[in-house]
Amino acid sequence: MDKDVNIFSMRIREWHSYHWLVKIVPDNYIFAKAAKFIKDRKTLTQDKLEELEKMIMDSTKAQAIIDAAKISMAMDISIVDLMNIELFAERVVKVSEYRKKLSTYLHNKMDCAALNLQSLNCDQVDARLISHAGSLTNLAKYPASTVQILGAEKDLFIALETRLNTPKYGLLYHSSFIGRAGLKNKAAYCGVWLDFEAASEGAFEII
Repeated sequence: MDKDVNIFSMRIREWHSYHWLVKIVPDNYIFAKAAKFIKDRKTLTQDKLEELEKMIMDSTKAQAIIDAAKISMAMDISIVDLMNIELFAERVVKVSEYRKKLSTYLHNKMDCAALNLQSLNCDQVDARLISHAGSLTNLAKYPASTVQILGAEKDLFIALETRLNTPKYGLLYHSSFIGRAGLKNKAAYCGVWLDFEAASEGAFEII
């Protein structure tokens, strides 16, 4: 979903840049909302500052956008193109908002199912590990060496067949906390917390 949002946002930036080169707002979600609100830069006047400020959540950037609209020498854009930009921006906004709701839902689920494991990894990594293993109990039964390469089985088999270097990590590669652990302890940390989670079924507090 993040990939889709990034691709769609990149298209909006490219499309909208032909009309007006806006590089003031780096956030994709806010940029899509701003593009939908601004439409034609000629209609963006000072009386829209307050509404734009609420949307951008930054008074300095909101004023900078209005100032840039006044001096921009970008090409004019047709009504049909503006309509398509608005529809596309609305899709990006909806997908981004759904992604936030889904992230909150996943966070709440992980709070209940694997609180200790959640303190080590991000919600997405934990959910992928549990899903890959089939259940939290199955994941807890794996030795640390297996947990370490979960998600990289295909690459492992290819490496064994071709006698190349085997992958060191699978899904755990995306964990920032475990990424700071020593080479021998990366999967072991997860294994310790998984034993707590499986035994308690999520009843333990963070230790």
